[in-house]
Amino acid sequence: MISFFQPVGQADPLRASADARNPGSPEPEDIPVTPLAEVEAALTLRGRGGLFVDFDETLLLDNSTAAYLRSLRPRMLAWFILKLITLSRVWLLFPGDRRKHVYHDWLRVVIPTILMPWSLPLWRWHHAPRIARESANTPLINLLKQPANRPTAVVSLGFGAVVRPLHDRLLPGVPLVCGTFLGGFRLRSTGKRKHLEQAFGKGAVAGSTVITNSENDRDLLDACAVPVVAAWSDARVAAPFADLYIPFRYMERAKRPGQRYLLNGVIKYDIVAIVLAYAWDMPQPVLAALGLALIHLAVFAVYEAGYVDNDVSGSKWEKRPTLHSGYEDHARRFSVVGAFAVAIAVSVLGAVLLNIAEVQGSLPLIALAKVVVVDVALIGGLFGAIFLFFRIFNRSAPDSRSVLYPLLQTLRLGIYGVLASATPSGAALIAAICLGRWYPYMIYRVANVRPEGPTFLLVLVTFLLIMAFITPIAPASVLTIQFGVILAWLTFRARRAILAYVKEYRLVDGRGRHN
Repeated sequence: MISFFQPVGQADPLRASADARNPGSPEPEDIPVTPLAEVEAALTLRGRGGLFVDFDETLLLDNSTAAYLRSLRPRMLAWFILKLITLSRVWLLFPGDRRKHVYHDWLRVVIPTILMPWSLPLWRWHHAPRIARESANTPLINLLKQPANRPTAVVSLGFGAVVRPLHDRLLPGVPLVCGTFLGGFRLRSTGKRKHLEQAFGKGAVAGSTVITNSENDRDLLDACAVPVVAAWSDARVAAPFADLYIPFRYMERAKRPGQRYLLNGVIKYDIVAIVLAYAWDMPQPVLAALGLALIHLAVFAVYEAGYVDNDVSGSKWEKRPTLHSGYEDHARRFSVVGAFAVAIAVSVLGAVLLNIAEVQGSLPLIALAKVVVVDVALIGGLFGAIFLFFRIFNRSAPDSRSVLYPLLQTLRLGIYGVLASATPSGAALIAAICLGRWYPYMIYRVANVRPEGPTFLLVLVTFLLIMAFITPIAPASVLTIQFGVILAWLTFRARRAILAYVKEYRLVDGRGRHN
């Protein structure tokens, strides 16, 4: 059904409801759909003023800005640039109380276009014609092409370089009012009403008919004579990167939602341990640490493919799989090819840094290239081994996986032994972490209970036990700074469990009672 917006201070012309959606926002469950006949009836009330028609999700059954961002290539680079814009919140550098509304979308269009200058030509000649053809609101366009219904102007908060190639294929010859590429924020700042009053006069706006999909145009709807807020059943706005493979997104949102696992489990746990174990004794430990960190992120991009396969396999074969809501949607977006491509690309840079770190002086470029090629080939083979072993693990009976689990953890943390040598303390740390993760997993598989125990205290005790066996063979291994740093790090991470244990520690008297 259609309804018409009730302007403040005016008699009730015709009453309507609206669907005011923003690009990329969740689609409402109940979208009020507008029969075309009711829009046509509204046009018979057209007064002495103009006819102004909204562009996004009205004339075009899409959002021009979202469609342009979807068209950016390569998509991974575009996603990275837009992610930096969002994380940096660069719009806060501008004045005003409504800075995000005014500048956010403008920055998301301008910055990638400047950094990727081929984007606008590709949009104009390749993407825009297809979008205009696929998303045209043909019934409304045919209605507006009638002489009596010809619009005074099409209005958009979008940006001319993006909107015009679409508009010229939908309603050519009708004036388009929109923001410019470099000054597109100004229309968002002033609002459609003031802009149209400056362009056509207050009288033309006061007596006008306005067709829009959104009550967000309230300033203009308040000022016009016949406000039409219409929702269209075919309007679809896909988020720019909803279907794009993003490294670690599955892990963060589907496998371990809310845990910030990339930060807490991979960076602050795995990478710190790997750096302490393998980079400590290298000639250039800082470069070695950076190289190992990059290689481990590459490893985890492939490891994430195992997570996806684990959930998909569990949903098929396990009676009570541990799955989080929405995992199917995220699994569909995941790309194994994309994961391997990202892993190889990142590992190349990691291998370069690691090889530079392994020599005292400079390394000739040709020699470096040869060593990096060999290392990347070796790392690629390790990626394949991790992926295949994870698939074997996922297809094993749940009660048989407890034997395979420590091998899986060894592939995750111990494979760096083929790239860099570990000291006794470093090897003991890696072994302690693998064993410390294995114990709770065995309990989970045997008793079907996930133990909530002091993980780092368990790793600390295991590390000390392993070092107790190593010390008689290599007594100097406990007299190193590396051993002290590892011990301090594990103690710090286990501090709460240690304090809780000390606080709760009790002796028993002769009758077996706790003191």
